[in-house]
Amino acid sequence: MRRVMVFVARVLVVGLLVEWDAVPARAQECWELAGSLRHGAAEAVAVSGTTAYVGSGAVLLVLDVTTPAAPTLLGEVTLPKVARGIAVAGSYVYVADSLSGLHVVDVSNPAEPTQVGSYDTPGFALGVAVAGNYVYVADYDFGLRVVDITNPAAPTEVGS
Repeated sequence: MRRVMVFVARVLVVGLLVEWDAVPARAQECWELAGSLRHGAAEAVAVSGTTAYVGSGAVLLVLDVTTPAAPTLLGEVTLPKVARGIAVAGSYVYVADSLSGLHVVDVSNPAEPTQVGSYDTPGFALGVAVAGNYVYVADYDFGLRVVDITNPAAPTEVGS
């Protein structure tokens, strides 16, 4: 029975590969490069209103996306590592910055975003969400970290 299942799986995979290779791409199905980021791959993004916050390598970009086809760079700030997750609340952006944990960036002046605080989580910060006075950081093998951001300049872990 197992051999039959393995054989069927192989036939399906080969069939899919042949089917995919045999279908010609029509002009309207081809992708075109619309732009690129000079700091690296975009691994995180959050949007608030007409402003997008993009983690491009170790740089947090602040973009005006009023015209989605032509985003405009408003400002940027360099962080220690690579931005893996972004959350926005009010005039602050919270960045899960891989091996350097959580970073708090004041974006009240989008032309000059400024890092105002940080909390070094024990693991690899991959994701972030904000609710009220708390930020929730997905910290890979170290699980969920709950950080109090009542004072954005001094984030404090209150649970995990």
